[in-house]
Amino acid sequence: MEPEHRTHTVDPQDGNHNSIPKPPNYDIVIDCALDFTPGLLALASAEQIHFSSMMMSLGDEEVEISVHSTEEQFCKLYERMSEGFVPATSATTIFAYEKTFEEIAKQGRDVLCLCLSGQLSSTFGNAVMAGRNLQEKYPQRKFAVVDSKSATAKMTRVVEAAIDHWKEGLSLEENEKRTSAITSLPGFAVIQDLDYLKRSGRLTATGAFFAKALQVRPMIEILSNGSLTVLVKTRGMKQAYQVLVDKALELRGHRKPLVGHCNNLEGALELKERILTQTPYTEVEISTVNPIIGTHLGPGAVIMVL
Repeated sequence: MEPEHRTHTVDPQDGNHNSIPKPPNYDIVIDCALDFTPGLLALASAEQIHFSSMMMSLGDEEVEISVHSTEEQFCKLYERMSEGFVPATSATTIFAYEKTFEEIAKQGRDVLCLCLSGQLSSTFGNAVMAGRNLQEKYPQRKFAVVDSKSATAKMTRVVEAAIDHWKEGLSLEENEKRTSAITSLPGFAVIQDLDYLKRSGRLTATGAFFAKALQVRPMIEILSNGSLTVLVKTRGMKQAYQVLVDKALELRGHRKPLVGHCNNLEGALELKERILTQTPYTEVEISTVNPIIGTHLGPGAVIMVL
């Protein structure tokens, strides 16, 4: 039996947020494949911002990942993965998107849906189909679906921008255009547990064996099309952190870096300290990587988005 799919809004009483005298006539629906930073949750405190839950499993246990999931819950999932439980994730179905979109359309509002990278999941294609299926029934409504070409912390940055645009009063069409234009933010991940790269086919069994013996730590880059590729291989995590710092210097952006970790806060703090002492950045935000994506990176991984 397919688990129940839910969407959630953040209670405006949960935190401070900017008041909007007259919100635009469209709602934003967001895949729960991003990192839930305090800044994002404060920004998203509006009734027309919806987070679409996603499902993962560990052994026989089904786990719902939603906007109400906590950092503690995420870390416990990574601990179970470290104990040998093999994780699996499932894409949000067309039916689930249709249900969410229709609830919004019935209220006379349009939909802007921000999806996990289409290179990593079928969620984007499912959301597009859901919008098409509802178009005939609601010809006056618009169903815009954006492939964020990202996940975890990188998707957080894309979603923050889209919500900023919404709060500024941008039309759905303009918001879709501007948000689609910023999906190429630089994003990197350092993998600690090489078995997860082996499972995904990005590293052969022989390659994983020798990499472990030599303490090689592959660095993954999230490409502008949303796919993943092995950028470079370093010897040990400390060298990998330095490569990330060098990338921060080379590709310095306007936003503060966002460093995420898969139950490796110590590593995230070390990278943060290196960034603050070796680059012009004065702030670094830290998040726990959403397990929907962390299942592919593995426990101990550390990511950086600029």
